[in-house]
Amino acid sequence: PGLSCCGAGAVRGYALRGGSMANGFATGCRVLSRWITKNHYDGIRLVLDTSDSDKGIYTIKNEDGVKLDFIKMTESTVALTYNEKRDADISGTLHIPAIVSIKGQQYMVTAIGDKALSNNPRLKSVYIPATVNRIGIHALTNCDNLEQIVVDGQNSVLDSREGSNAIIDTDRRMVVRGCKASTIPEGIRHIGPYAFYQCQSLTGIQLP
Repeated sequence: PGLSCCGAGAVRGYALRGGSMANGFATGCRVLSRWITKNHYDGIRLVLDTSDSDKGIYTIKNEDGVKLDFIKMTESTVALTYNEKRDADISGTLHIPAIVSIKGQQYMVTAIGDKALSNNPRLKSVYIPATVNRIGIHALTNCDNLEQIVVDGQNSVLDSREGSNAIIDTDRRMVVRGCKASTIPEGIRHIGPYAFYQCQSLTGIQLP
């Protein structure tokens, strides 16, 4: 990490760069920000230069050779995260892996992050492993040709029962995410927020 000097030893007429403990609002924290001060208590602000550092996002190929981006959640878990360009290029069938290897260590894929796999006109089928227990907001939205969603039968949190082509919260009996080919099985109590958001190819749906 680097240091942004914000007034150490400042005297009348001296300029300060960036923010400090006395000036913390966003526009004042930019490198280009300049201040004239008479105070001697402005202090310093610690900042991190991320230009060449590890952003914490890792690109990994799945079993079909499709590149996917993952971000670490804990010491042993990762989430599939959003990549605007890469997600839009995925075509056909996508298998989300249950385990990925990062720098020689294995991580369990436990979530599909916010907006992940969205805005994809060529994605047709998605297979979700038993390890995934959370679907982020707007994940898998605006995918006009998506017609098959399959959740691994060993998943204890989510399911796609009776060939519904939807992601269902098992305990709450709620549709979490649907597509143009989704059917709502008997016994479902709720349709969750954004379940069919931007599903513009949907022409009709029958409720139980």
